[in-house]
Amino acid sequence: MNFLTFVSEYEKLIKEEFQLLELNYVPYSFDSGFSAYRIKGKIIVITFDGKEGTINVSISSNHEKYPTNSLTSIYEHTINTLNENTIKEISEKINQEISN
Repeated sequence: MNFLTFVSEYEKLIKEEFQLLELNYVPYSFDSGFSAYRIKGKIIVITFDGKEGTINVSISSNHEKYPTNSLTSIYEHTINTLNENTIKEISEKINQEISN
């Protein structure tokens, strides 16, 4: 699964209204990319590192400004085993964090 497919599938699962703050896809750099969202006043950053083979999800505190916010990593997974169930798991973890 590549980064753009992941982002597309993840955005279908977002239950809250969201704002896409940034999307950066670099297919010639090991298919890496990152996206940043504002959901319920929190910043969510998803980093897809094709070279290292990991995906990392980070979240900010409420109402911090992008991009000067501080992020806390809430989820990390290997890209090799990324599938629809993993995307649902990531979405549920993010929903849980933004509800707090």
